[in-house]
Amino acid sequence: MRHPLEYNKHLKPLARKLRGEGTKGEAILWFYALKARKMYGYQFN
Repeated sequence: MRHPLEYNKHLKPLARKLRGEGTKGEAILWFYALKARKMYGYQFN
């Protein structure tokens, strides 16, 4: 039996598509908080 969180190689194309087509909210989050490193000392991966 497979673990439910095991890597699924068939989802890779979908992940790439979603990364390239982010929402406006995601763009704002990346620009103002994550890219600017304003996460109050927390690391984001």
